[in-house]
Amino acid sequence: MPKLPTVRIDIVSDIMCPWCIIGYKRLEQAMLKMQGIAKFNIVWQPFELNPDMPIEGENLGAHLRDKYGSTKEQSIKSRQQIIEIGKALGFEFHFNENSRIFNSFLAHQLLHWAKSYNKQTVLKLALFDLYFTQQKNPSELLLLLNVVEKVGLDRNAAKEILETQRYAQAVRDDQSFWAKNDVQAVPAFIFNKQYLLSGAQQPQILQDVIETIILHQCHHRLADLFPIQEQRQHARGLFTQCCGCVSIAVIVAGTLIILFDWWLIDAIETQGLRPAFFCYHARNQVE
Repeated sequence: MPKLPTVRIDIVSDIMCPWCIIGYKRLEQAMLKMQGIAKFNIVWQPFELNPDMPIEGENLGAHLRDKYGSTKEQSIKSRQQIIEIGKALGFEFHFNENSRIFNSFLAHQLLHWAKSYNKQTVLKLALFDLYFTQQKNPSELLLLLNVVEKVGLDRNAAKEILETQRYAQAVRDDQSFWAKNDVQAVPAFIFNKQYLLSGAQQPQILQDVIETIILHQCHHRLADLFPIQEQRQHARGLFTQCCGCVSIAVIVAGTLIILFDWWLIDAIETQGLRPAFFCYHARNQVE
């Protein structure tokens, strides 16, 4: 059986951001449809929506009013929309009049640490649940330690990491790196260290992107077999050969950029995807 291609997806996000969990749940649906076609390596990267937020947080309605000028009616309508979208994706948002927004820096430090144990995703989802579903403060030490223990990580090690701020500078460096490399809003998805897709995209768009990434991975086999003018004609067939599966429709709408060679970029149809491989050239230690 052919070896499945692996697609790395870096997700820049904040646990304070409802669209980040929505974006991930949509990605989950896309990945589910790609079972047997590709394997995925998810790496969570830090972003703080409100890095200056005090530990006690702020009332969410007041925060949205002060930061974005949202009226109470607009805020309620927006949160209701998010609740309905989340419910359709199997995630519960339990917003209420007393909902607060908090500082997430301690949580990002734990996520940085959890990467070494392949526990980032399970911890990230548990933190989303703690904040949005349970409506609890994810900057509170005891609550963070309970979550860490629940997902199978060492509680005492986590306590020592937070008390000594062992990974604080590493997280700050990562945040600075993404900010300098065109990530100004979240969620942001970087595929195979090459393509940046911003926003909580629909599952079909994410699936189209993944399929196109796989086409790029397969291209190097194609280059030795066909002249350049024939490559587009045979690309879809090669996708089937590489993945050992039934050919999948790849293109919907918009403009998708596919990297046919490291320096040669060719455009085919998709939405909102742009090359971002310069990021990793600039700072290879971001893993």
